[in-house]
Amino acid sequence: MIETALATVYALMTGDLAHPSDVVARDLNHWLERNKHLAQHITRRQRSTNPHDSRRR
Repeated sequence: MIETALATVYALMTGDLAHPSDVVARDLNHWLERNKHLAQHITRRQRSTNPHDSRRR
């Protein structure tokens, strides 16, 4: 899941990254909106499977 998201964003990283074209900027924004909660989902899943996580007590 995260590997696919990262592969997609790497493909978008072309040209002048300090001054991306409108198309690249739009595509990066769409990618961010689709994937911004991916890490939170993974972190929650890891916490739920870790019996030693002090936040669960």
